[in-house]
Amino acid sequence: MNINDLDLRALMDLETESYRPDTDPTHPNPLTGTVIDTDEFVGDYGTSPVLSILDESGTKVWRLMCFGSVLANQVAKQRPEVGDSIGVKYLGEEDARNFPGKKYKNYRVVVKKANGNKPAIDWDKIAAESEVDLGNGEKF
Repeated sequence: MNINDLDLRALMDLETESYRPDTDPTHPNPLTGTVIDTDEFVGDYGTSPVLSILDESGTKVWRLMCFGSVLANQVAKQRPEVGDSIGVKYLGEEDARNFPGKKYKNYRVVVKKANGNKPAIDWDKIAAESEVDLGNGEKF
């Protein structure tokens, strides 16, 4: 889907909802669509990417708030930009290898790049801030 072909008035009228497949089983999993906006949220734990994704049916915009370090890292590695096709799949909670008793929410993110995209946000900063220091020189 070419973002430039989308009607602005139609986009503004679309329902928008935060994507939370970890807490709401009615949310699509995987979510696939087109990135229509990128943003940053700066909070107590650093900078997190926020993506607006128009689903493949063109009927709903999902806001992907990448607060968890695993999701932020997955997104930062893919570097999605406006116009890119994206797929996000929630894989469930998993046991942290080096932190007994701790769990994390695992995701898989795949991006198909549109031609000519230029970075709009500082992905290197987000990737660095989303890494977890395991205390033994390793990063997760």
